Amino acid sequence: MSHAGSSSRIEFSDRAVPPAIRPALEAFAGLLLEWNRAYNLVGSGASQTIWTHHILDSLAVVSLLEGSTVVDIGSGAGFPGLVLAIACPSRQFVLVDANGKKTRFLGQAKRQLKLANLEIVHARAEGYGTMGSRSPGTLIARALGSIAYFLDVSEPLAGPGAQWLAMKGRIPHEEMESLPKGYRVERLWQIRIEGLAAERHVIDLRRVDSA
Repeated sequence: MSHAGSSSRIEFSDRAVPPAIRPALEAFAGLLLEWNRAYNLVGSGASQTIWTHHILDSLAVVSLLEGSTVVDIGSGAGFPGLVLAIACPSRQFVLVDANGKKTRFLGQAKRQLKLANLEIVHARAEGYGTMGSRSPGTLIARALGSIAYFLDVSEPLAGPGAQWLAMKGRIPHEEMESLPKGYRVERLWQIRIEGLAAERHVIDLRRVDSA
């Protein structure tokens, strides 16, 4: 059993998007809308909801990332991993997803946006194996399922001192109180996105024995 550490709030809005990355983000949003008509990657999304509900929501966690390599488990249509790769060119991002049409879309986005810091892996996370010397500082997941599932499938990929960032809607109190043995909640953030009324939270999880 674990309990939440300190809680904080992150405020994010369209005005906070760095001008240098806006063209690439807008190009990505356009490509997603184009593919979404045929492949339904994010449901019936309009350009405005894709921007606020997905792109801004993903960008809000940039300041929480640790390490030179970040792994996005169940990246889907690229949230948050591809958006974060645009925002953080000095970090390497590995996007893992078992859905073939989504990884094909991610591959097209990587080529079109010329994202050299991005690796797309079409596999289930639990079947991906280990990452060796590239052990990620951060493993992140958004709308993947329970925290316990996220930790279970990604644990083999994590190096010493890694953090897990679980992006959630409402605070999942029961999941946080029944973590798998060996893990603790380090911190909880409330994310406030201008133009997005829904509750958003991010939970930072660590191994109990990590500093």
